[in-house]
Amino acid sequence: NKVKTRTTWFETLDLGFNNFSDKSNYSASNTAGFTDNFDENSMDLKNGKSIHVGIWVFEQLVPIYKHHINLNYGLVLDLNNYRFKNNVRFNKNGTATSPTIYIDETLNNHYKKTKLAADYITVPLMLNFNFASKPPKNASGVYKNGTKQKAVSLNFGTYKGYGFSIGGSAGYLYTARNKFVNDLDGKKKVKDDFGLRPWKISYEAEINLGTFSFYGSYAPKSLFKNHLDMNPY
Repeated sequence: NKVKTRTTWFETLDLGFNNFSDKSNYSASNTAGFTDNFDENSMDLKNGKSIHVGIWVFEQLVPIYKHHINLNYGLVLDLNNYRFKNNVRFNKNGTATSPTIYIDETLNNHYKKTKLAADYITVPLMLNFNFASKPPKNASGVYKNGTKQKAVSLNFGTYKGYGFSIGGSAGYLYTARNKFVNDLDGKKKVKDDFGLRPWKISYEAEINLGTFSFYGSYAPKSLFKNHLDMNPY
């Protein structure tokens, strides 16, 4: 089988949910003034509203062994929203007397939402294993059927065969913000890095089912540079 390398632009979209494994020592972060009287429940998320969106600017699938083993990489706008159950707020340039992260306890100030948004420019690199016996009839490239050559067409941005992909990714934080809506302030956003780690290195995996895939990622290092130990997945 011979399959050509294929590049696609803006043809893959990831939609999922964000969470984190929280192993933070909140007593230490409170003492350091990074958080204010926090405990293990203070930063609990609204799971169904903590959304991940990945917009693939470009994607390329390079065959290594026929079409069964491929190198898959690209460039992704990696948009992460963490929606909090409590009235969590973030201070720009936090200090010991004005913690970076706190809970707004102002009386009669009802919050409709408050979230942390962290957006990365991410480069994923994965090894794709395709168990299909040959490319489908809508695949691009050329495959050999006995002695007869057949032209086929495959959009590698939306089709990776039936199998799985494993690898990793490196993402650079290009913007972060705390967006909230409450009775007193209305709708507002505060932009800062809030002590977030500038690089996010993650393990990546996909189960490929033709046009669709189920994906997951896990970052072995904390979302924050210091004080909090929260591994995003």
